[in-house]
Amino acid sequence: MAAPEQFKISTFLKIHAESRYYTEEGDQLGRGPLPPKVGQTTKYWINFFLTASPNAVKDAVIKAHLPAGVIWTGKTNVVEGEPLKFDPLSRTVTWKNNSVEATMGDTCPCVGAGF
Repeated sequence: MAAPEQFKISTFLKIHAESRYYTEEGDQLGRGPLPPKVGQTTKYWINFFLTASPNAVKDAVIKAHLPAGVIWTGKTNVVEGEPLKFDPLSRTVTWKNNSVEATMGDTCPCVGAGF
């Protein structure tokens, strides 16, 4: 009997990120002047979504750095996975998800979070 062959299959983890002042339906999410004005606060929602194909991904960690002038409000929305965490010293937002299920192409169901 011949020894079984093993093949490694790559998995692609895609992230889609967006900033939103309005939903696609036109509902207002943000606050403040649009376009933003110097010296005035404008708030946006930052959302990101993950898809994995052709295999599921375990222990995904997404990190984002907030640049100077951007303030963390503490408001978050997580579809699946751990709550978002913010480190004020490094200005890093971190999100962990133990399992991102495989999806076909760029379609959902996908997992994500927002702040």
